[in-house]
Amino acid sequence: VKNRSAFGVLLAGSDHIRHTLDIERNAFSRGLPEYGEELADDLERLAGLHGADNIAAVIVEPIAGAGGVILPPKNYLKRLREI
Repeated sequence: VKNRSAFGVLLAGSDHIRHTLDIERNAFSRGLPEYGEELADDLERLAGLHGADNIAAVIVEPIAGAGGVILPPKNYLKRLREI
């Protein structure tokens, strides 16, 4: 992401998962986007990589964007909670 290079890593040693914004599949979605729930599985892969006992926190911005306009896909947050 272009804007990350200006700020650098805010917390060294932290991992990020893919953003839920998928313009190609969700460009004209009304309400919660239909596609993208599977992106939550990235968290499960990270837990497998590091071990769940080594993860202290998961920080989520539930409605992203400067104006709060990027909604998470349907069932995405539910899937994160399950993991």
